[in-house]
Formats: sequence, C-alpha cells, structure tokens
Amino acid sequence: MATSAITGLTDEQQAQRQRLASKRGQSFFGGLAEGVGSFIDPTDPLNYLGVAGKVGRGLFAAAAGLRNTDAQALIGGNVAPELAARASNMLSSGASPGRIFQETGLSRVPISEGKFTWGKTIDDTGASVNQDTLAKLKDNVTKVSLQRQQVPVENILLKDVLNHPSLYKEYPEIGNIRMEQVNGFQAMGGVQGFYDAAAGLMGMKKLNPYMMKPEQVASQLKELTSTLLHESQHAIQNIEKWPRGGSSTEFSLESTKKAEEQVNWAKKSLDQAVKSAFVSAGQKPPIGGLDNLMQSFVQFQNEGDKALKFLNEDTVRNVKFLANKNIGKQFLETYGRINKTADKVATRNAQAFEKYKNIAGEAQARAAQNQFSTGDYRFDFTTSYDKPIENLIYRDPFPSTVK
Repeated sequence: MATSAITGLTDEQQAQRQRLASKRGQSFFGGLAEGVGSFIDPTDPLNYLGVAGKVGRGLFAAAAGLRNTDAQALIGGNVAPELAARASNMLSSGASPGRIFQETGLSRVPISEGKFTWGKTIDDTGASVNQDTLAKLKDNVTKVSLQRQQVPVENILLKDVLNHPSLYKEYPEIGNIRMEQVNGFQAMGGVQGFYDAAAGLMGMKKLNPYMMKPEQVASQLKELTSTLLHESQHAIQNIEKWPRGGSSTEFSLESTKKAEEQVNWAKKSLDQAVKSAFVSAGQKPPIGGLDNLMQSFVQFQNEGDKALKFLNEDTVRNVKFLANKNIGKQFLETYGRINKTADKVATRNAQAFEKYKNIAGEAQARAAQNQFSTGDYRFDFTTSYDKPIENLIYRDPFPSTVK
C-alpha cells in the first residue's frame, strides 16, 4: 500500500481523512463543502474555501476535525527526530506550512542565514500573571538595601509570577528563573522587561498604581503577561542554542557614543553660558530650559513680534533680551551646530535600533508576544515575524556578536 511523501498517510488513510473532512464540512457549512469538494483539498487549511486569517483557520479546524492553532504563542524545541524528518520531507515535497503544521505540529525556526530547524508551538491557554506575587517583587537596588539592613528578601521565581503549565512542562528549568522588578533607571529607559541568561534572572515592571480601575488592571496584566512571554522566548532560545536577543547598543558605533556625550556636554555648557549672560546683565536667568528658549528665539528671528503672541511674559522678555544682544546671535549659531550633530547622532541611533529589531532572536520573541497580545496565531510561526525572514540578523558587524 502506497504512502504519501507529503502527508505520511497511506492511500486508505488519506481517503478516509478526505471522507471525514467532507462529512464534517457538510454538517458545518450546511452542505456547501460537498459542492466545493471537487476542487478544495480539505487537508490544507491555507486553501480551504479560500478563507485566510484566524477565522478561516478556525473554520477549517472545526470542519476538518483538526486542532486549531489558537493559544499557541511560544515556540520551543524538544522535537522528536523522526517528526522533524517527516516535516522536512513534507517541505521538500512541496507541502504548505499549514499542512506541515496540521500533520506534525511543527513550524520553521530560522537559526542562521538560509537555514532553519523545526520547533513546536506551546499552548498558552491560561497564561497569566499572578497579581499577588507580582506585588511582592523588589528591584535590585531595594533588594541590596534590605539585605544590608539584614531584612530577608523573598526569592520569587518565574513560576510564582507567570501561570503557564504548558511552558513548564516543556521546560521545567524556565520556571525556576529568579524574578525581580525593573528598577527606576531601567524604567526611565523604556525597559518593560529583561532576561539575563548568565545571571539566571528575569525582570519586569509592576502594575501602574495610577491606573487601578478594573478594566485598566486587566489590560495591564495582559500586557505584563505578553512581556513575560517575550522574555520566556529568550529563555527558550538560550536552552535550545537558537539565535538570541540583543540590544540596540550592540550596534552603536563607539564614535556615535562619543558624539552623543559631546552633544550632552555642549548643551549643558551652552545652557550655563546663556544663564550667565542674563545674570551678568542683571536679568533673571531663564528657567524654561535651553531648547524652549532657543526655539522661541528662532521663531522670533523668522516671524518677528507675531511669534511672541502666544508666549508667556517671562519667555517674551528673555527672547527680547537675546535679540538686543549680539551674544544672542552667537548663542543661536552655537545651538544650531550642536543640533546638527545631535541629528546625526539620532539618525545613527535609529539605524542601530532598526538593526536591533532585525536580530533573529528579538523578532522571534516579538512574534510570540504579538500572537498572545493580538490572538492572531499562525500555522507557520515565522509568518508572525514583523521583519522579513531574509532581513534577519544573526551576527552583527561589530566586536559584540549576536549569536
């Protein structure tokens, strides 16, 4: 009896599956499936009735008797060799990602340029943050302070904060990662969460105490859950030796960092020079900040008194003082030169951030996070990447290597 290279099923099994899918389809679609059965392959969810997206995949799963991909956010390894070989054979035979997933439960995982391995999605049904345990998290600064006072600090693990039995079944060690709160400096830098593989540590923000309405708390908890899924995907990458995540600083040139430091120093120096000029003339120094003053002065230079119409009295007085002093023009020229350098620094930082977003491990972690956040789960995990597979970065051109 012949066996299909694509599905791995015998002719008899394939025929039975076709009959079962058609029968269920007739019941589900009120007979519509029987009419289209002659040109629709019910084993391929991506072709079923030409319906695309989450709804189409759900309809296919219900009609054809196959499991849906709902609630499959994370992707992991631990794939049986024979199952991976079957998926590879199906791919070589031209099977679609949807068919491969339905027959094997596997999706592609890019591991280097032009190469991939097979991974299996992990059910995230019921994944949630334990609000009571979350409230007990301490940041590293607070923990050190308490320990110096000989106050015990509770050792909180990921499994205490994130309810996710399917993840811990596949990777028990991930549940034992130590947790702490993102500290104030990290939060100011926009850090939502982090994973430090070397330290075996994961961090996350806590609930915003100023947004405590029930619906706001629910929204925050879902967002925090998605953040932990992102970081948990990085933990899986560390275990599986898949491409890891990274930081935009890994792509920042040393010359850019030095230029940024010089810009900050120059702005502080100019601000001090401007204030000194006011004090030397017996004037009250401006308190609104250098950027606001210089921008108002530029507008006055271009538009005259019209630009002063909506400014407060102090700013009007400061702008007119600069306009009546030759030094004001010198300040403006210096400010312009500083801003040109600042713009170049900003452009380079933006380029570095775009490269960071293309790091393979980061794209993968965002895909897991986005699938959970949006509920848009895919048969082929890589189609959830927000960056083209061909643009992914596995190594950066600088001394720090993204592996």
